Formats: sequence, structure tokens, C-alpha cells
Amino acid sequence: MNDSESAAAESASPRRRLTWLMALGGIGLLAILVGLTLMVTATGGTPSFGWYAYSPLAEAVFTPVYFLATPQGQTGLLMGVVGLAVVTFSAGWALGARR
Repeated sequence: MNDSESAAAESASPRRRLTWLMALGGIGLLAILVGLTLMVTATGGTPSFGWYAYSPLAEAVFTPVYFLATPQGQTGLLMGVVGLAVVTFSAGWALGARR
């Protein structure tokens, strides 16, 4: 390989790396959105565990939110965390790359 071919390969490398980082960042953002959607749409239902408090004088009814107790909520949380890690990795790689 001569000098002109090596120079062309070196100049194409940052563009290719930037394309891959943008794609990776987009996949991470998509994972965050899917995880958030899963967490928001998770229905609580009645959990099969927990405790029941007896307070006969209280007028307000306590209805806890159990969106993380469902498998859908846990999957959404996991997807969001993985997506956030992927976006953080790709942003750090893009900003820390030597120019």
C-alpha cells in the first residue's frame, strides 16, 4: 500500500467511527425510550406479597404503586439502564477520541 492509499484509509476511519458511534447512540436512545415505555405502561395489579397496615382512623386510602414489582416494570428498568450505559459509552468515546 502506498502513501496515498494509507492517507485515504486514515481519513475515512474517523467518519466510519463517527457513523458507528451515532448508530450506537441511537440504539441506546431507543433502548431508553422502550424501557421508559415499559415502565410507564406496567400495570400494578394486586401483588402476591407485602404487608397490610391497619389504621382504622385514617380517612385516606393508601394505594401503592407496584410498577417495579411486575416483570414488565423490571424489564423496562433494565432496558433503561442498559440504554443509558450505551449512550454514555458512545458519547464518552466520541468526545474522548483524539482528533
